[in-house]
Amino acid sequence: MRVLPKWDAAFLLTLVRNINAFQEGEAKHPHKALLLLLVLERFKQTGESLVSYSEVCQPLKELIQVYSGSKHAHPEYPFWYLQNDHLFEVYYESGLQFRKGKDFPPHSQMLKCNAVGKLPFWIEKILKKNDELLVQIERIAAKEIQGSVAAKVLADISKVRLEKTC
Repeated sequence: MRVLPKWDAAFLLTLVRNINAFQEGEAKHPHKALLLLLVLERFKQTGESLVSYSEVCQPLKELIQVYSGSKHAHPEYPFWYLQNDHLFEVYYESGLQFRKGKDFPPHSQMLKCNAVGKLPFWIEKILKKNDELLVQIERIAAKEIQGSVAAKVLADISKVRLEKTC
């Protein structure tokens, strides 16, 4: 018999601590944590977590370049794969095509099919009742990016204004 998790603050913190970041050697990629921080910033500003891919693709790409040191950033990867960590849901219009032999759509398809993403309802519900939990999640996610510059990451995220840029 499979036991379902208790969908509460403790479980949410566990999910955030266990974000499955792509790893090359000793270095973890910050892509998913950066997207989560952008979505949380939207939630703080508006009370809603819904973001369109066209809004986040450019700011996320720039943040990935800054915090991963990579010149070739792919914002479509965290936008799609954060779903696997149960922290994000992606919705799109019909016709979304995946890369041949891959399990994710390319950047152009995400734009064409107006992909949007958001925190799952149960997370939004918990966060609306608990401001301190949101702060805890931000700290955990920021430390996953680069522990020594967590405050800078949060400051950079708070300056981002999401608008259609791609």
